[in-house]
Amino acid sequence: MTSFAKGIAAGLVVGHALVLVAALVILPFAHDKATSAWNLVTVTVIDKDIPAGTPLTYQLVAQRDVPEQFVTEAHVRPEQTATIISRPMPHALKKGEPLVYSSFALAGEVGGSDCE
Repeated sequence: MTSFAKGIAAGLVVGHALVLVAALVILPFAHDKATSAWNLVTVTVIDKDIPAGTPLTYQLVAQRDVPEQFVTEAHVRPEQTATIISRPMPHALKKGEPLVYSSFALAGEVGGSDCE
């Protein structure tokens, strides 16, 4: 390999190393800055995968903080969890999925206020 090719190879290695170090230093700060303004709201989620028809129990639910801009009135809040316990899930859910009142709506019911 010629000295010119060695110089190019060394330059590429050093350049990539600098970019990697810069990314590892800058990205955490950028992430913190982007998420610092989030107002987190706690919602009720499924704690493990469940098949359709499974009655909900307290052992099957957990709580998770979610940015407020992604939460609607349809989400079940922790203080409302008792209103859905023992109700069967009409469809399968995966671990971590938030619970929403529309999942429990029966004929004639609309929204969370009728689920009490």
